[in-house]
This record gives sequence, C-alpha cells and structure tokens, in this order.
Amino acid sequence: VGLAAAARLARPDNNVVVLERHQRHGLETSSRNSEVIHSGLYYPTGSLKARLCAAGRRKLYELGERRGVFCRRTGKLIVACAPEEAKKLESLCDQGRANGVEGLELVDKADIPGLAPGVRALAGLWSPETGIVDSEELMRCFLLKAQEAGAIFLWNCGLEGAERRDGRYLLRAKGLADPIPARCVVNAAGLAADRVAALAGPDAAAGCRLHWFKGE
Repeated sequence: VGLAAAARLARPDNNVVVLERHQRHGLETSSRNSEVIHSGLYYPTGSLKARLCAAGRRKLYELGERRGVFCRRTGKLIVACAPEEAKKLESLCDQGRANGVEGLELVDKADIPGLAPGVRALAGLWSPETGIVDSEELMRCFLLKAQEAGAIFLWNCGLEGAERRDGRYLLRAKGLADPIPARCVVNAAGLAADRVAALAGPDAAAGCRLHWFKGE
C-alpha cells in the first residue's frame, strides 16, 4: 500500500519521501500475502470493501497487462458437499452478482470434474474472475514507478515521532539528525499503523485501533 501510494503521488511538483524501517520494502504484511486476486463475492453488497474489491480487481488485471506484472485469471470453484450448503452457494452467487462480479455460474455435480479434477462435491459456484498475482513483481512495479517519478526511499529509517506544527508534520526518524517536514503523511504501517498514528497525537489516532484475530 505504501509503494502504491508513493507511485501514485510522486511527480516533479510533489516531493514524496518514503520511510521504511527495514532494509528493503515488503518484509512485513506484504511478505505474507496470499497472492490471490479476489473477485468480490463475500463482502456485503454496497459496502466499501465490495466496491473496492471489484474495482481493484479489474485495475489489477489492467496493470498486469500494461506493466508486465504476472497476473492470471485461474478461476475459483466454491463447492457444496451437503444439500444445505448448496442453498448457501445460491445466496453467495446472488450476492456476488449484486457486487458486480462477472461470469458467476452455478454448476452441478457432473460439471465439477471438468473444472477441478479430483474434487467430489454435490454442487459448485464457479468464479472465473478470481486469480493470482506475483506480489513481489507488483511491489517492484510500484517501487520503480515511484522512483522514476522522483520519490525518495529511506531504508532502515523507522518513524520515531511526529509533531504537528504550523500546518505541517515534523517527522523524526531513526538515523536522521533533522526532522522531515511534510504537508501530508500517508500511514501505511500495516500491523503497526495504530502505533504510528499515536505518534502524531490523540487527534491523529482517534478511532485508529487494530482488531486482532488469528488467521490460519
């Protein structure tokens, strides 16, 4: 997210500096990316997640074609192994179509071997727009685009303080003798985002709290 923001914001008349506490990009949350391009099936219709997932998926495939980033529409088969699960597939299909997911198709038992050999199920929902992406290639694409536009990347430079003064932020970072003045700060610190927000004071951190859960 930080690399994408830098790539989008950097230009000759807009100086962008990226602070990264590690020796290179992509060593925290991004290094655990599942590399799945989700179609947008599961989010509540009308929610921000539903809208951004469908729109972002289309843009990601376009970016892959334009910049040579590996993306592939592999498709995804969601299966029902019990009669009551088949009804859930119908509801999921309706929600996906309402979310703007293209090409969704309910399939029966006879169709499944052709889509997923070796899978045994009573019914399925085929999502042809689901795919995969090489996250390292994607990050490298954003990094190069940002650097080409003049963005400065400071590695091994973790944020240690942020003070709001005269309409600007003064950012103190590890290894820098002087603070960096900034009109705008993008907080893309992932699992440390709430702690970074807190460095800038109570107003910046208002409502910013991570809700942890165990992912397997």
